[in-house]
Amino acid sequence: MINFEGLKRVCEEIHAVMAEAVFGKDGVDAIFEIMEFVRELYRHVEPLRIKSSVIVFRQVLSSAGTGVTAGGQLCDNLGLLCQQAEKGIVLEIRSDGRQYIHTISSVNPKKLASTAVVYEYQNGKEHFFAGVQQKAVPVLDRTAMSQFCGNTFFTLREALQYYAAAFVLQSSCLIFKSVWADENRLFLRSKPEVYMRRSLTQFLRSNLGAGFEVRPEQIMDETHPVDIKVTKKLSNRLMIIEIKWLGDSLNEEGKITTSYRDARAKKGAKQLAEYLDQNKVQAPLNVTQGYYVIIDARRHSLRDDSRAITKAYGLYYASKEIDFDTEYHKIRDDFDPPYRMFTEPKYIDN
Repeated sequence: MINFEGLKRVCEEIHAVMAEAVFGKDGVDAIFEIMEFVRELYRHVEPLRIKSSVIVFRQVLSSAGTGVTAGGQLCDNLGLLCQQAEKGIVLEIRSDGRQYIHTISSVNPKKLASTAVVYEYQNGKEHFFAGVQQKAVPVLDRTAMSQFCGNTFFTLREALQYYAAAFVLQSSCLIFKSVWADENRLFLRSKPEVYMRRSLTQFLRSNLGAGFEVRPEQIMDETHPVDIKVTKKLSNRLMIIEIKWLGDSLNEEGKITTSYRDARAKKGAKQLAEYLDQNKVQAPLNVTQGYYVIIDARRHSLRDDSRAITKAYGLYYASKEIDFDTEYHKIRDDFDPPYRMFTEPKYIDN
């Protein structure tokens, strides 16, 4: 988690000194105006989506000769900028506090810095410019795409990775343990998804903090609920989690009734992609990210009467990734790489 007050103190020692040397007190004021504004901007525009650059500047001297198109377009809704993040964003902060949009092609940050304090984000790197000087923003959180945004989708990614290792791998969660039909964790019980959803929901509520709201089974269209929806409070960030399981489930008579393998995982990926498309239509101003969780309980060569399993058969699928027909996480920027969470059985040999 980035401590913004700590970041401000660091920038005061580095960037404010630079701006003051070039523009005096007005330069210092411009640094902190830009910092506060960029922090607000990244509540509406996810840096992960930015394929070009973000430039925010505050004129201190006359802009004549800098090449900036006069006027610009008034920006009264930062949420609208999420739709043009891939093309690049240029925003000017005026003396009255309002922001104006300029075209990316009209601005050269180094040239603009002759009369303005300039912030630039490009390829995950951030700089401030003033005059001929340039200072990088120090990296206090290496997991963050920008040092001016708090934990958003990165927090959820880390939480899911931890949940897989600490709660699912050895079925350490008391709620998650209810998914099993037998004590050796060979078979899932009938319809185990309810316990998987409860387990992950409880974990996220306990670990994401007060800035997030976590709700299970949220309706995405007229007929289909998504397993978990995570909302970042006081922002337009929305995260939806779809859970699918692989393996064999037993009914009350001890018979295998369902066997899910790769086809099930592929179908779930397509389903999540469709949910994301629907959400773009229903909530176009939201910045939504999809997370696909696959609880992998596959075992090799199980029969209805299996009661034990060797290590070789129990861990046969541990490192076997799903070969997706369509790799949505590679062709979409709103689809996280799938989280396959293998859950081990108790096996009879070491």
